[in-house]
Amino acid sequence: MLLANLTGFVPIGEARFFWEYVRDGGHRCGCREPLVGCAAWEPVVRALSASREVDMAEAARLARSLDRTRTLLLPWRRSADGGYRKLAGFTATLYETIWRLGGAGVIVDSSKVPSHLRLLEAGGRVDLRVLHLVRDGRAVAHSWSRRSKREVVTDAPGPPLPRRSILSGMARWVVENAATESLCRQGLRHTTMRFEELAVEPASTLAAALVSLGLEAAAARLTELGGSLRTAATHGIGGNPVRFAPARPVDPSEATKWRREMPRAAAWSLGCLVAPLLWRYGYEI
Repeated sequence: MLLANLTGFVPIGEARFFWEYVRDGGHRCGCREPLVGCAAWEPVVRALSASREVDMAEAARLARSLDRTRTLLLPWRRSADGGYRKLAGFTATLYETIWRLGGAGVIVDSSKVPSHLRLLEAGGRVDLRVLHLVRDGRAVAHSWSRRSKREVVTDAPGPPLPRRSILSGMARWVVENAATESLCRQGLRHTTMRFEELAVEPASTLAAALVSLGLEAAAARLTELGGSLRTAATHGIGGNPVRFAPARPVDPSEATKWRREMPRAAAWSLGCLVAPLLWRYGYEI
């Protein structure tokens, strides 16, 4: 939503849900219109439905079973034989269609899970650059345990937002960040950015990340925006209900709110459990 301020950037939300949401219907784009009827997504859906390279129903079935964190435990050969490479091809075609119809810009996919990153890498047709956004694992676990069961925007129907226990949320944080790092070390151009720094200095922090990814012109524009930088509306698929909120500056208090709400004993215990990874990202126990 911050990168939507930049001309030539096309934020698409969590693209890993595209196939399922189109099949299921009833989901809304970040612009609040039904996804299938949205002016930005309808041409994409129409083009893919007419394409000989894509089977929409099969793509939805494969995405639901394979584009999940649990598939990271599968051996690569087994997952490839099970349709992984086919789904990677469908996903690459999705990207190419968005790129062609969206003005050939920089596609920003915020799917967040490393299984989707592996899909994009396996497709071999995308100039892939990874912005690895990390947050203190205790804050993530706390958020998962307290998030609302339903989206807070009443006119945006959708499935309930899942809750996880603190331990389950922390375990997922460890697995997904470690897997992301492992994939990035296989030659992907990448950089790491901490949420806590982004919340305090969004323009300069994001600009530094873009420079690391070879996007210097975009970084310069972000620096010019500086303190006036605000989230912008996007045609985002899925994700947190914040995508329906009006444009606003980033709230620095969001980065530390968990410290006031989470019991000190729980925070300390979780910190000890995953100390090596917390230290790796510069967090104190």
